[in-house]
Amino acid sequence: MLDKVNLDVVRGDYLGVVGPNGAGKSTLLLGLLGVLVPQAGERVPPPPSLRVGYVPQRGSLDELFPLTIRDVVMMGWELYRSDSPGAARVDAALESVGLKGLSDRRFRELSGGQKQRVLIGRALVIEPELLVLDEPTNGLDLPSEHAIMELTARLHRDGRSIILVTHQLNLVANYARKLALVGDKVVVTGTTDELLVADRLTAMYGTRVRVAEVDGYRVIVADPEAHL
Repeated sequence: MLDKVNLDVVRGDYLGVVGPNGAGKSTLLLGLLGVLVPQAGERVPPPPSLRVGYVPQRGSLDELFPLTIRDVVMMGWELYRSDSPGAARVDAALESVGLKGLSDRRFRELSGGQKQRVLIGRALVIEPELLVLDEPTNGLDLPSEHAIMELTARLHRDGRSIILVTHQLNLVANYARKLALVGDKVVVTGTTDELLVADRLTAMYGTRVRVAEVDGYRVIVADPEAHL
């Protein structure tokens, strides 16, 4: 359960929802999406016309079925519409995630990074204004992880608002404009510059944290010499 959450998501945001495992990130996300109803306070819903693309964790899709990439992408359309998206729309979604020309390949035969791109393509097929991603880099190697984050940055530059949930603070430190730090039933929100401060992160994670800069990139590390 989360208490005293005060969070605004506005057009153009790139919001990183970050916190330790089990801290309540998924609860916050489900609340933002309207799946969970707050026991107190108020959730102001987005306009009915707002198109929201949701990218679940990779493990949510059963790979037993011999689905092609095209089949998976079309699922995103069928959640919103009963007609066919047409080949051009599916191809455009795949091109936007770097998988043009691969629509007939089996989803289960892809690498982890490719599967994640397909799920992002599934969300993009409706041309969403808001893209919500739940732990999109879980289980990926370093190059795939970096590629997915760069993809989210490009989609944000193209005009989409982004909400990205992760337990890896370093991932969003150089991408998100705003953060929601979830820990101990409390959500602390603010700009990335305001919240990526060593003292604040130390209090949240319960271990001394350092915030450094390497070649222009923020790096957050636990202090190996910490004795709290």
